[in-house]
Amino acid sequence: MSNWPICIYPTDSSDHRHCEKIIDALGRRGMAPKVDLTMSVKSQVGLFLGHQPMNNPSLAHTSVCMIHDLSQSHPAWPNFWRYEPWGAFDYGILPNKHWAEMYAGSFISDAVVTLMNKLVDEVAVEDLIRGNIFSIQPDHPFYPKKGVKVLGWPKLDYDEFQLMESKRKDERLSVVYAPSWEHDGRQDSFLKAIADLDIKIYIKQWYSESYDQHLEQVNKMAVLHEGRWDNVEILDPKLDIFQALALCDVLVSEESSTLVEAAMVGAVPIAVTDWKIPDQIPARMPNVPYEFVTKVPEAKLRNEILTLMDPDKLAEEKNRISLVESVKQPSYKPYEDIAEFLANLAHSLETPALIAE
Repeated sequence: MSNWPICIYPTDSSDHRHCEKIIDALGRRGMAPKVDLTMSVKSQVGLFLGHQPMNNPSLAHTSVCMIHDLSQSHPAWPNFWRYEPWGAFDYGILPNKHWAEMYAGSFISDAVVTLMNKLVDEVAVEDLIRGNIFSIQPDHPFYPKKGVKVLGWPKLDYDEFQLMESKRKDERLSVVYAPSWEHDGRQDSFLKAIADLDIKIYIKQWYSESYDQHLEQVNKMAVLHEGRWDNVEILDPKLDIFQALALCDVLVSEESSTLVEAAMVGAVPIAVTDWKIPDQIPARMPNVPYEFVTKVPEAKLRNEILTLMDPDKLAEEKNRISLVESVKQPSYKPYEDIAEFLANLAHSLETPALIAE
């Protein structure tokens, strides 16, 4: 078979769910993209979502890269593209103004360094003194060959979100617990700290079949807490985070990208600063590189929730979050814009339409 017109290359089920809306949007444009979990199918236009070592842009005639999650490799910020280079890709897709500004700053900084090095290494002082014309072609191995586009975060459909939000029935302050890792019994300590308050609490754990230890802890906590409090509801870990956010006013995490997703839809994001992250040994303290996120130690979390139970204080915080420009989306349906971009690339290559098997 000849190359697929468009192929999407998720690296796990989380990536696959991430791009479902893009796949549907491409279908509405008469295109049936291939989804390749094996990283082996050749394509004309390929969309890659994994962390850099897991991608293989050589599979695609025109390769496009986007981030795996909104806080991807955040300990390396603002030098993300040195940590996860995109130089092997043709294009990059960015989700918001924050990422665009980080890209611009990183690109310009590297361009200036490259320019200075080439001036020192390749341009004779005599040429500068005489005003001779010279040309310099900076080399940027960390950045896509043809640039980036800010097209938004494909998991979010604002119209769909507002519809879900309109169906919310509980008028009490609603809090969702959505950590990046379940570790050291933190769900238990979280619930014991605030479950006695007159609020609604949702538990939304992260699901990935790639991390057995995390899922083991998630299941252990679910068994411990199921039915224990009338105001606590344990959600399916596979549930889309925006379905949980449509039910809540406040999101509590440590460093998860859900903090950004909460801000995108006007929920108040709170990061607990002493909930450790077990992605290394010993477990490290969380890294939260966002000024708009409220940061508190676990010992002060209850007081923070009590403060937000005041409707005026909650409204004040929600208004503050609504003014955060860096996480706002460029359109109401970002996945449509991403699908349009991919479809236009495929059409520009004049590839025949193929139907997925």
